[in-house]
Amino acid sequence: MKKNYKLGFSLIEISVVVLIIGVLIAAITTGTDLVKKSKVASARNLSSNSAIYGMSDLVLWLESSLPTSFPAEGEGESVKLWSNNSPFYNIGSAIADGDNETPMYKRYAINHTPSVRFFCDVINNLDVCKRYLNVHSISSLLEETDLTIFILENRDAGHGALERRIISTSNGADSISGQGLNIYYGTDDKLTVSNSDGNSVSSTDVTPGPSLHYLTLFNDDDFMVNGNTILRKGFNYYHNKRLPESGSMPSVTTTIESGGDVRFATNSMGNIIRIGDSVKSYIGNLSEIIIFNRKLRQKEMIDIFNYFEAKYNIVLSDS
Repeated sequence: MKKNYKLGFSLIEISVVVLIIGVLIAAITTGTDLVKKSKVASARNLSSNSAIYGMSDLVLWLESSLPTSFPAEGEGESVKLWSNNSPFYNIGSAIADGDNETPMYKRYAINHTPSVRFFCDVINNLDVCKRYLNVHSISSLLEETDLTIFILENRDAGHGALERRIISTSNGADSISGQGLNIYYGTDDKLTVSNSDGNSVSSTDVTPGPSLHYLTLFNDDDFMVNGNTILRKGFNYYHNKRLPESGSMPSVTTTIESGGDVRFATNSMGNIIRIGDSVKSYIGNLSEIIIFNRKLRQKEMIDIFNYFEAKYNIVLSDS
């Protein structure tokens, strides 16, 4: 008897396999999209219900997940306005002035949450990156007062060891170096803070990945006056660290020049806070900037650290 051998799949069998594979791919894609959308919804809910709204002296809160943060939320759209979510001060939003190049909206960035993407599209000349936004009329809220600053970002590495500016204050000139408060990645890739004289007051190694920067500028006594310069006595900077439920912040070494006194000049903050830069802009995803013009109480600090950990799925060290 002649045996019949099946030499391959029939057209129907192949069609069934292709159909099953297509269904599985669609299910995986849909599931991935649902996970991403749920993380955006969670981030939005955490911001909407954050205790930050009830904290007094909140000068600036640039946040990237709330519907009120941007006029539009299309992936890759140019961000020409980043709304200030502070309910206490009507100082306006971070806006694009004139024809400066703008960052873009990125729907899924740090832990699949929305972010503002600062980038450089110059291939052979990375030292020319001009993406920035300005917040106007803010100097009166920052001068001669304590400050608390939080920045949540994830920078791009490997850009020729050039300065990458996150925040600077200025009096409106296109060049912002040497005025007010400057927070940037230096040529050594360290997070650097400089004062109104342009001198570095802190330079710290930053590990790759999502980074929460927490800065305090404070004065325990009356402000010192040196000529026409108002000076703060205290400055501390922390990277991915938090206040434990009981106790104090981890110890930190403060490296401020000033001839013996720990101090930070505050008289020339300028009237503009610039996010990014007109020449050497930050490159990476910037999700949140929070500025208070006072020191925070322990409960407030714990609430904010808990908020950042939950929203961005980061683990902050308490030691």
